[in-house]
Parts: sequence; structure tokens; C-alpha cells
Amino acid sequence: VEMSAEIVCIGQAVIDCITRGKEEKPHKKNVYRAERISLNPGGDALNEATILAHLGHRVKLVCGVGDDVAGNLIFHEMERQGVDVSDVTRTASLTTPIANLMVGMDGTRVSINSGATKLDGYIPSENVVKGAKVVSLASLFRAPLDTAPAIIRLAKAAKEEGAILCADTKIPTYRTLTLDDIAEILPLIDYMFPNENEGAYYTGETDYMAMAEHLRSRGVKNVIIKTG
Repeated sequence: VEMSAEIVCIGQAVIDCITRGKEEKPHKKNVYRAERISLNPGGDALNEATILAHLGHRVKLVCGVGDDVAGNLIFHEMERQGVDVSDVTRTASLTTPIANLMVGMDGTRVSINSGATKLDGYIPSENVVKGAKVVSLASLFRAPLDTAPAIIRLAKAAKEEGAILCADTKIPTYRTLTLDDIAEILPLIDYMFPNENEGAYYTGETDYMAMAEHLRSRGVKNVIIKTG
């Protein structure tokens, strides 16, 4: 009998096209050289699921991808890594998000996203959390976790299962939500992991401890500020 996943990671799965060390001046007209260009599966939910599977956990990825080359790459790579893909939605109505990441010689980075990251029409069912011990809202405030009804529904379903609820955050690119929009479920979050930029964006604070205290004052039980 196949055991259900202990951990469910809900959020974005993307393909990152990473260009490292692009020369500042063209090598020839319209031709640039770079140290390295690579394609990598990415996105918070996918990264969490991959690492947790490597650590020996039974983990399920919940995301929406297109029935396209990038979507197939994500699906088969997750299968190969031992991640449960039974609730990955592959449909021709979506375009799998591809992010362009430019990493400079000095390590500075720029990321470019398209409207495909909105995942229009894809909303995960609350049934995806059945039997989970831990539920991670892995890209909170980015699609598919960028509408208040979807976030609230999934958070409540996770707690009805008795699961530990975690939330990693993102700064929105297309649809904008605030903490006020999901105020009712903030006390349901056991662990929240914003980075310093996201912490500042959502709380208006610049001091790490103040960011954490602000989120705690809204009901979040434990706050971890990631600082690069």
C-alpha cells in the first residue's frame, strides 16, 4: 500500500534559464559570450520538495504546469527525484513559467518573469492536503497562492488535517495582496520564512527583529527572517 505524503509543498514550479558571467561588451556585433548558461527546475515549492525528498521524506509537489516542453521537464525531473507528482496539474491551458536569471560577474542577479507566472485558471483543490503532517504554502503571495480565497481555503484545510502549516513568502509580480487580505489565517501559520526584502515589504520594518515581531503580532507563531 502506497503511503500518503507526509509533507505537501504547494506553490510555484518553474524552469530557470540561468546565464552566468555575461560579458559587458559584445564579442561580435549582437553576439555576447557568457561563462555558463543552464536550464534548472526551480520555484519555491519545487525546490522544497526536491530537498525534502533527498532528506528521505515522503513529499508531494502541488503545482500547475503547461502541457509543454518546460512542463514535461518539471514533471519527469520530479518523478526522477522521488517526489509524488500525483497532484501536479498538467494542462494545455497553462504555459509553464520560465524565468530568465542573469547573474553578473560580481554575483549580482536580475530575474525576468512573464505573465505565465500568473497561472490563470489554476487553483489547487483543498483535497491535496489529505493525510499531510506538514503543509508548506511555498510561494505565498505568488500564483497559485495569490488570491485571498485560495490561501484561506488551503490554510484552513491544512489545519483541519492537524498539519503543521508553513509559509514561505514572495514579493508579488502581478497580483498584489497584503497581510490584511489574509489576516484571518495568519494565526494558523506555525512557521513563516520571509527573506529580508520580503519582510520589509510586508511589514514596513527595516530591522529584522521588528519584522519578526510585527508578524508575530499578527498571530504568526514562529518567524524566520532569511538574510541571504
